[in-house]
Amino acid sequence: MPKYSNYVRTRIELLHNQGLHPAGILKTLKGEGLIVSLSGITRMIKKLRLTGSVANLPRSGRPRKLSVEARAFIDQQMRKNDEMTSAKIQDSAEVLTAFTYQCRGADDLFRMWEQCKTSIAKRCQNLRKNKTN
Repeated sequence: MPKYSNYVRTRIELLHNQGLHPAGILKTLKGEGLIVSLSGITRMIKKLRLTGSVANLPRSGRPRKLSVEARAFIDQQMRKNDEMTSAKIQDSAEVLTAFTYQCRGADDLFRMWEQCKTSIAKRCQNLRKNKTN
């Protein structure tokens, strides 16, 4: 099922609360120019019945190694100069301010910096791959 925007989710909830059946909701939303499927609408209604909300809840899983600011910094550096290597980005003085970690000592800081360097390299590689496609 594709991810529906919060607007579409709320709209489905409102139309369902007005007493419309899934097919009626589908007709209404298609008339408004929104792309939805009947199965998606029925899933939203089922979710509404089970949880009382149609909100897209956060997922579990491992947190990202790079913060949002760090990814934005790498993207910015790659936009400035797409030939810049991950090693050059890592060596730049600004990179230390872009990455904020909570660490207990020098060992933690070193370990986190090593993880950070590999994440930078992967991010640069992905950006170059997406640019060529």
